[in-house]
Amino acid sequence: MVKDLTYREEIFRKIAHVGAGAVGIPVCLWVEHTYGMGAVKGLLLIALLGSLVFDYFRNELNLKLYLLPFLQRKREIKHLHAATLALIATLISLEFFQREVVIAALLMFFLGDAAAALVGKKFGRLRLGNKSLEGSMAMLIVCLAVGWSMLPFWPALAMAVAATFVELVVDVIDDSLVIILLSGFVGDILLRLLA
Repeated sequence: MVKDLTYREEIFRKIAHVGAGAVGIPVCLWVEHTYGMGAVKGLLLIALLGSLVFDYFRNELNLKLYLLPFLQRKREIKHLHAATLALIATLISLEFFQREVVIAALLMFFLGDAAAALVGKKFGRLRLGNKSLEGSMAMLIVCLAVGWSMLPFWPALAMAVAATFVELVVDVIDDSLVIILLSGFVGDILLRLLA
């Protein structure tokens, strides 16, 4: 049985989480600018296939491939890793949602989810199921700030609420998949309605 992450381990996990976004998003924007969106999708597909191979070795063959396996959540044992699910959600989003909505949804996932986890674990006192009000408020504020810096207020607010709602209520399903897809879906619809 894998233990729950300590606060220190959670910090390291969220540094990796935010770092993936801080590197991945600019690289994808550069690839898009230089080679086009098709190249971005191809790059993400290669990353997804690599992640699936790692998941296969890790889950089917029980090989220890990660440098920091202690940062793995219980629900990732014998299941797809959060990175794999985030890549799946990103590829789906790029196919159906407007570019700025996808970027906002990804930033909400990377930054908002980190804020929720770190604030909730450190300062969370008022419980909302398995989560805390403080963590959820931190996520809402970060997601709204991220969204509003890129989109009109109402789509940004709707995306922030959707992302926060998912982070709050989803416990068994990995929120890496659902936050990106649901917030992107809501934002894309509202942005199109307001155009």
